[in-house]
Amino acid sequence: MNILYINVIEQNAGWGAETFINRSFNLLGHSVWNIDFRKNRQNLASEFLKVPTPDILFLQRGDRFPISILKMYKCPKFF
Repeated sequence: MNILYINVIEQNAGWGAETFINRSFNLLGHSVWNIDFRKNRQNLASEFLKVPTPDILFLQRGDRFPISILKMYKCPKFF
């Protein structure tokens, strides 16, 4: 399964829940694309263009995340 995981994995590198959830997805054999939306806030559009079409979108720590981006994806979304 292709998972688009929107989080703050780079800002919380090594200790945030994102690290452990990402590792678990990978151990289960899923393909995961992480986007640290806080770090990349200024160039979010270009970050999303790099990601293949996901089967699901998982948003973690989505405070002030642009709703318009979520509406672009027609796959199931989890928060």
